[in-house]
Amino acid sequence: MTQSTASGPRDRLLSNSASSLSEAELLAVLFQRGSHAQSAIALSEMLLHRFGGLRPMLLAEQRQLGALRGIGHARLAILRALPELAKRYFEASLPRGQAIRSPADTEAFLMARLRDLPHELFAAFTWTTGTGSSCLTNCSAARSTAPASTHVKW
Repeated sequence: MTQSTASGPRDRLLSNSASSLSEAELLAVLFQRGSHAQSAIALSEMLLHRFGGLRPMLLAEQRQLGALRGIGHARLAILRALPELAKRYFEASLPRGQAIRSPADTEAFLMARLRDLPHELFAAFTWTTGTGSSCLTNCSAARSTAPASTHVKW
């Protein structure tokens, strides 16, 4: 497909790259189509504007998103799945079994797991020199339903 025939965001994504599209256009690709009232791009632009950007939109409460015109179950599911996909993508930057070798690796590991928690967390991160094994321990009881200590092996 040539540049001149690439009209919609999906066509431009396939003929160029994802980085050539705006956030609204990328969302429109995921939404696939608009509604009778507005296009997928217009809906995406409205969401981004309403919540003040991509990150606040993706972290918005389900009831806030679901209350908006044009956001049914399918689009709500897309918006709920996106942060989890992004989290898993960043977790994959340090594959399981790979040793943490630098402060940057530690930062990537912790940011992928803790960045968007809806509550404060006091945690201890430990690793064993030589084996490269690590453990993230939840030391806080900030949430009454959370156990006082949870080990996540990496």
